[in-house]
Amino acid sequence: QWFFAQQSEDLHHWNQATLVSVSGRLQPELLKAAVGVLLRHHDALRLRFRREGESWKAHYTAVSSPPMSIAPLTVHDLSGVAVAEQRGEIERLATAAQSSLNLSEGPLLRVHYYDLGVEQGGRLLLVVHHLVVDIVSWSILLDHLQHAYEQLEHGAKEVQLPHKTTSYQQWAEVLQEYAESLPLLAQIDYWLDDKRLAVASLPTDFSDGDNLESTTRQLSMSLEAEETRKLVFEVSKAGNVQVNEVLLAVLAETLSQWTGDKHVLIDVEGHGREETIDEVDLTRTVGWFTTIHPVLLTLEDDTSWEERLRTLTKQLRAVPKRGIGYGVLRYLSGKKDVVERLESLPQAEVLFNYGRFVEGPEQERVEQRAPQFGPAGESAGPAHSARARRTHLLEVNASIGGQQLFVRWSFSDRRHERATVEKLAYEFLNELRNLIASFQASEVSTGAIAQLSDEPPFWAPLVPLQQRGSKAPFFCVHPAGGSVLPLVDLARQIRNNRGHHPVQYGLAQVPPFGQHGARRVTGRHAGGHQGAEPDPGRLAGEAGQRGLHASNPLTADGGDAAVAALVDQEVDVGARVALVE
Repeated sequence: QWFFAQQSEDLHHWNQATLVSVSGRLQPELLKAAVGVLLRHHDALRLRFRREGESWKAHYTAVSSPPMSIAPLTVHDLSGVAVAEQRGEIERLATAAQSSLNLSEGPLLRVHYYDLGVEQGGRLLLVVHHLVVDIVSWSILLDHLQHAYEQLEHGAKEVQLPHKTTSYQQWAEVLQEYAESLPLLAQIDYWLDDKRLAVASLPTDFSDGDNLESTTRQLSMSLEAEETRKLVFEVSKAGNVQVNEVLLAVLAETLSQWTGDKHVLIDVEGHGREETIDEVDLTRTVGWFTTIHPVLLTLEDDTSWEERLRTLTKQLRAVPKRGIGYGVLRYLSGKKDVVERLESLPQAEVLFNYGRFVEGPEQERVEQRAPQFGPAGESAGPAHSARARRTHLLEVNASIGGQQLFVRWSFSDRRHERATVEKLAYEFLNELRNLIASFQASEVSTGAIAQLSDEPPFWAPLVPLQQRGSKAPFFCVHPAGGSVLPLVDLARQIRNNRGHHPVQYGLAQVPPFGQHGARRVTGRHAGGHQGAEPDPGRLAGEAGQRGLHASNPLTADGGDAAVAALVDQEVDVGARVALVE
């Protein structure tokens, strides 16, 4: 509903895509069959959208058999093209593929294989309409595609993929139920707070320019590796805050100085897969789950950075259910009076997104999970139509990769001069550096913001997945991303009388952890548990080696860990969890 309310031109061309290099030459018939397996396994890829009157309706197409008959695969033999000209030809074909989807008739997924010859290998392009995929979905898709191809290559008559988690349709039904629930209605006063009426508009250099994709320009800035380390480990620990909260606080301060208004409205984008509604598991579900909600932040004058951060963090943590209720109220509740009031309020003109794995870093993670795929130097083509309307004046995307924090600013050159946005980006970076320096200088105690929430801090070694006070804690050592989401399903498989506590692994590539490796990192965190829980515990890791390393200090000298559960990624919890006594 959000998408159709925002866009009116070239609705078929608003995609996400990935272009990877392929080692060796793929067999087209096997690749076609593997793509067909994806279509059968992930129902979102079979969605179609039709306009009925003033609204759009979604429906699923039937599953064809065999899957090869429905696989939208195109093979391009570029082995006869001169090596120097292959790049240009790939990018020309990829650009055409980006505008080839059809919302009503399909497909919403296209796969293009570019055969560059024996010595050059190949390229594989997947283009998917954004309506049915998000950034988290890509690692699932590529991982399943590779597993399907490998099984077919080895002669499998039927491909076996990990069991499905909550389907996209089931999730939609859960959302609709939530839209009619009393807990959601209780949020109305928060989202309709009169303070939102006082928000000032952003200054612009040009008042009447078209804010279209064709006018988008970008600039990027970054912290040094040492500055990033201090932000992630020292500031987060000292202030008991998460990195995204720090970045939002600094962004609010920067925007407030620009507009001259103490009230700042920012749309915050999240992956939407948090366990916030009902009993759902989206760990292996492909679809568009992204949430966007407007956060109103009010700044205080003449206070230290520590105090401002404490105040702004408190406001951020006051957002109910991580903001998922806003979109449900506005687009699914059917409450006309509430919808009209939400639409009449000032709309955020800045979009913020922070993720450990975004674009480049996400691609690295995908490649690690699908070793047959590697980085491709060519462009995948424009994901959005040049005539598509940009949803915000400014988009700020922050991510951590290669030991550094990168911040990318996107804007329209028909609304802002590059110099204006560049000045704003520099001021943001300087304010962030000032904040980092202020925490080092003041030696803030670890309890500075400890009372804002009963949730554990970002840096805490022990993060409970279930209610506290259970007798036997269950520990999880998870990957560098620090997300406990894949472990939620695992936690549910253990008896209710057991607690579940993942161990934060943190950013493994950032010093001082980077040079010490998993053994020292997990040992450090596991050691932090000793004496905290008297009862025997369990230890789990998505990477088995980390789990073993962390179990050693716990079991040494009669420690508390009785069982270590080694959990590989993308496992069927019911069948493949290995418990090691």
